[in-house]
Order: sequence, then structure tokens, then C-alpha cells
Amino acid sequence: MKLYMDVGGTTIRTELHTYDTIIHETYISCDHELYDLIGSLLKRYPNILFIGIAYAGMIHHGCIITAPNIEVEIHDIKQKTEQIFGIRVEIENDVNCAVLAEAHDHTSRDIVALYVGTGLGCGVVSDGRLLHGHDSLAAEIGHIPYKSTPFHCGCGKDNCIELYASGSGMLKWKQYHDMKGQPDLLQLRHSDKQIERDIAKMFEEALLTATGTMVTLFNPEILVLGGGIVSANPYLVEMVTEQIQAYALPEAAKRVTIVQTRLKDAPLEGAKYLEELL
Repeated sequence: MKLYMDVGGTTIRTELHTYDTIIHETYISCDHELYDLIGSLLKRYPNILFIGIAYAGMIHHGCIITAPNIEVEIHDIKQKTEQIFGIRVEIENDVNCAVLAEAHDHTSRDIVALYVGTGLGCGVVSDGRLLHGHDSLAAEIGHIPYKSTPFHCGCGKDNCIELYASGSGMLKWKQYHDMKGQPDLLQLRHSDKQIERDIAKMFEEALLTATGTMVTLFNPEILVLGGGIVSANPYLVEMVTEQIQAYALPEAAKRVTIVQTRLKDAPLEGAKYLEELL
């Protein structure tokens, strides 16, 4: 039996592969500490031999360095789980997992996945290899300096591009302006209130900047846009396709193919490749 997990800032999705079936479950992230959830699942299913985890945070050698949108109690999740339960665990950044799945889906050796949800994340496969960087922090697009804000990102800075182009960023702008409710990009975009239209405009401008930066830096064959906000607002794919020339190196922009993900849960699908990759 094998357990795969997609741990996001909002939900945790699991997929348990048993001998003859696949069991899907969903949990609310803020209600479950990851190590405790793993422990409870192992008690229910003691025959699990491998766990692959796609995690919305910065991961280095199986350790959670930081997770801007998740409260972390136990950082050395791989080591502790393996020591206590005696099974193999592999954990990787969720968008790194997503780009592994996207590379397989598109049969591409040079592909970038930019996912927009609670946060703004990016994964890069270049010449067939997943890009990590010295401390596994490569391609953290959500935390490049962009424009100052009157509040702070989960990483501690006040000028991350994620503060504009993400669900958590839009929510912070709404709260700053004393607006109620969860962020809805289309509602903001078509609002009769100027300030709400401004939040949507800031989101779109920041997303275009992020996509242009990724195309310029990594020169991918394919740029895949995904995540909950893209899924709910597919016009964003058309917007980026039409305007990428103005935000990226022209030659790189000319050759890249921009698509929306075809995968239902790419991070979860990518977690299935961790056993053979690492």
C-alpha cells in the first residue's frame, strides 16, 4: 500500500493505493498537523510502505524549511516519520511535484509550471531535470521583490509578488480595505467599486510579471498555468498568452507555448513520481 498527499494552505488531499482500490480523502489544513495526520492514517492502514508528499512550502532534504501559508510544528517530517514508523517517506515542494507531473503529461524536458492558489508557486524542469538550487529554494517566484504593501507576507517581507498575485494576497488587500468575504477574482474584476477593480487589476499585472519573469529566466518549451484561481478564472490563460510578449524576453516569449493544466491535481500526481525520482 502507498499513500500520496497534497498538503496545501487550505486543504490536504490524500490518495491511498491499496491492493485492489484507490481511496481518496480530503482534510482542512488548519485542522490537521501533518505528522499527526500521517500517524492516524498509518494506524488505520498499517500496511502502508511508502508515503509521497507534495507540500506547499520550502523543502530541503526532507525537511520543511518554511511554509508561508501553513503553520509548521514538526519540520523534520521525513526523518521523524521514517524513524518512528519504519517506512520510506519522500516530501517535495508541491509545485515541484506538479511540474514533474506536467512534464510527464506533456512529454517535455523544458517546462515551467506556475500555480496560483492560496500562494504563488513555480516549478521548473530544465533539460529533463527538476531544478532545486543549493538550498532547494530555486524558482520561488512568489517571494521575489515586487512592490511594497502595508502588510506582510508569510515569509516576513512586505514586497513579495505573492502579496498581489495569489488568493492570500487578494484576501489581505480586502482586509486592509475593510472588505468582508473571501476573494473572488471575477467578482472583484466586475465590481462597481473602484477599489475592488483595482485589486483585480493589481492581481493581473503581478501575474503577468511573474509569468514573464519565468519565461525570461528559464526559456521553457511550455508554460503551464494551474492552481485553484486559474481553474476558476480560465480567462487568465488567454490574458497571459496575449500579453506575454510585453513582459518577457521577446525571443523566449515567441517560442513558448502557454497552456492551462489538464491535470485534476498535478501536485498529487507528481507525488507519485517521488519514489523513483529521489
